[in-house]
Amino acid sequence: MNILKNKKVIIVVSVVLLIAIIVVGILVAKNLTSKEVQRYGRTEVYLKDQNADVIAGAKVSFNKKDTGKVIDEEAESGLDGKIIFTNVPVGEYEIVVKEAPKGYEIDQEKADVTIEPAQTTVVNIDLKRVRASVILRSKDADGNLIPNIKYNLYNDENEVIQEITSNEEGLCGVTDLPLGNYSVQVAELPEGYQGDTSRQELKLEQEGQVLLIEEQFEKIN
Repeated sequence: MNILKNKKVIIVVSVVLLIAIIVVGILVAKNLTSKEVQRYGRTEVYLKDQNADVIAGAKVSFNKKDTGKVIDEEAESGLDGKIIFTNVPVGEYEIVVKEAPKGYEIDQEKADVTIEPAQTTVVNIDLKRVRASVILRSKDADGNLIPNIKYNLYNDENEVIQEITSNEEGLCGVTDLPLGNYSVQVAELPEGYQGDTSRQELKLEQEGQVLLIEEQFEKIN
């Protein structure tokens, strides 16, 4: 009888010890995991223009500041203008803008960022939005202005991006265009006029540029 009781005591003690070992193991694992988490952080980088509009397609590199080691050579902002770097070891880093998308210039080349333990650091980087304009002026051989000429403006992928029509002063145009290559072509001349309606290539190269295109058409008697 005493032997049976002793066996029960041994079993109970063994179970208690086993439970204690498991609990200690869990606590140690949690502590180690917590310490491991505390060694890392993350950063969210937002690319914006001077109007605080987000910019997609900007490319940056993410580097360790003290060693210059490249963590990510060419990260690209999404449609929300955001780039996220996760599981970054705590420390000092710099974000360097490598390439601005079409229609933008690099205004702020780099930004410093400090990664804090288990924290998200937000960084804003500004790019400059650059724009130019195209103005078309239409006349006949006698210098009379021609209204109601319809034009198509194309981008460098041969897509019509805008349809414009000359006003009573023979003028029409498009403002706030990103720098780049375009072309323009007469889509329709008003009744009583004829002339060259072939496409013209345009190049917008400078911020604030106003490209004036003068057209001449023949009035039919």
